[in-house]
Amino acid sequence: MSPDEVFALLKGIMVREFKLTEDEIQPGASFEELDLDSIDAVDLAVSVEEKIGFKFDTDDLGHLRTVQDAVDLICARRPKASG
Repeated sequence: MSPDEVFALLKGIMVREFKLTEDEIQPGASFEELDLDSIDAVDLAVSVEEKIGFKFDTDDLGHLRTVQDAVDLICARRPKASG
C-alpha cells in the first residue's frame, strides 16, 4: 500500500468510527486536535489490524502524535508486496 492508500484507509476508519469529517482529518492533524484519546488509538489500531492485518506494538501507540505518524509507521513496517 502506498502512503496515500494508507492515509485513505485511516481517514475512512476515523470518519466511520469517530464521527469526524473528512476535512478534519489531515496528515498533520494531531490526535489531540481531533479529540482522540488513548482508548481511541487502541480502537483505531484494532480496526487497522482487521482491515489490512497490520498490528501495532503497544509501545508504538504512545509515540503516535499525528495521522501522518501512523501512516509512516504502517508504511515502514508493513511488508512490501513482491512484484
